[in-house]
Amino acid sequence: MKILFYFLIGFLLAFAITSNWDNSTTTKTTSIPELKNPGFKDITSQSGIDYIQHAIYYQIDDQSYLRGELQGLFSGGADAADYDNDGDLDLFVTRLDNTNILYENQEGKFIDISEKVKLNKKTNGNKAKWLDVNNDGWQDLFISTIGDNKDYLFMNYNGEFIEQGSKKGLGESPHLLYGFGIATGDYNNDGYIDIMTSNWDRTTIRDSSKDVHGIMLQNVRGKFNQVESKLSTRMITEQGFGDVSFDSEFADINNDGLLDLLVAADFGNSRLYQNTGEGFADRTDESNFGLDEFGMGITTGDYNNDGLIDVFVTSIYCQEEDCMEGMSGNKFYRNNGNGFDEISEQLGVEDGGWGWETEFFDYDLDGDLDLIMVMGMKEKIMGDHDFTSNALKLWRNDQTVFTDVTEELGLTISGEGRDVIIFDYDNDGDEDIFVVRNGENGVLFENLIL
Repeated sequence: MKILFYFLIGFLLAFAITSNWDNSTTTKTTSIPELKNPGFKDITSQSGIDYIQHAIYYQIDDQSYLRGELQGLFSGGADAADYDNDGDLDLFVTRLDNTNILYENQEGKFIDISEKVKLNKKTNGNKAKWLDVNNDGWQDLFISTIGDNKDYLFMNYNGEFIEQGSKKGLGESPHLLYGFGIATGDYNNDGYIDIMTSNWDRTTIRDSSKDVHGIMLQNVRGKFNQVESKLSTRMITEQGFGDVSFDSEFADINNDGLLDLLVAADFGNSRLYQNTGEGFADRTDESNFGLDEFGMGITTGDYNNDGLIDVFVTSIYCQEEDCMEGMSGNKFYRNNGNGFDEISEQLGVEDGGWGWETEFFDYDLDGDLDLIMVMGMKEKIMGDHDFTSNALKLWRNDQTVFTDVTEELGLTISGEGRDVIIFDYDNDGDEDIFVVRNGENGVLFENLIL
């Protein structure tokens, strides 16, 4: 009987252990998300996002691009962050000729709360960037401006904003600013987020002025010092006139633990500044960077998962006789560990029309980075070329090439794209897309893959 008893006990224990193992295995299997429709849906009308970026009339003729007062044609920005720490991402958009807007995300619906939180200010706003300036756990807001004499910094105090740019060290410029992209990162590893601004000022070309330029703002415990000259990141063009940079990114290009600075600038002036720990050294030529003739937007990421950061810079692609010389399009810089190989044609991403902002992101959740850019420019600003038939382009990363899947995924939209924000607005685990268009409404695309 004892033998039978122990046999039964052993059998039951074995069955219980096996059942638990099987249940554990089943749980792991069912936790993997089920991929659904590999496409996007325009949900702008039902989302609550309803605004026009500007309503300014610009007279367009063959000489428009040569005049210096048309930076508004290039304008348009937005950024997303959880400003109120409630667990979902809110959206801020700039307007050039009206008050800016903060849309609070309320379970996937966006409500304009700008007046409530004191962000309904007219700033001639262009680009925007959320960052925690003073490490208090609340996202603050930096805004670059066009045709104003200062940029703006709205500090977030428990969900309510106070503009404190001057108090925090931004100051005012004796010249009008033409601010574009805003890069953020802790370049000196002191635990505080620093800022690099861009400033595209066409008037500097006409009078060779060097007074107006982007600035490096070192964050010293929540206040900023302007240090671009000290760190050797002051943008002066090779042609001898002032700054014509559109965008920049901080990224550790050589894996030394220090953030380097990459700048996309017009007329062949893009730069790679390597962080030496004491300052920045211009390594553009020796790194095989800066080959883009008209650098507009920039993004960084490890597209081939080799542990090295690669760089994509948007530019202008136009091959007709009346195009400006050298409009060979976007440049894709593959990091080889000792500089870059430029492989845009090899990957099939050189043609993006008149390019602007860009981002790497994994839209299809397959473990590698895909590539999106926004594009467009007013008709007849240069000959009779059509740069407005599509406002964005998405390429799927297929390892050896990138495949244009814009139309296939339902992302065909006309107009002039100026900014693109990648964020999971509905907290479902996939990344959605918000597109800013110059002089038009913004567009929100929901990712349907989950």
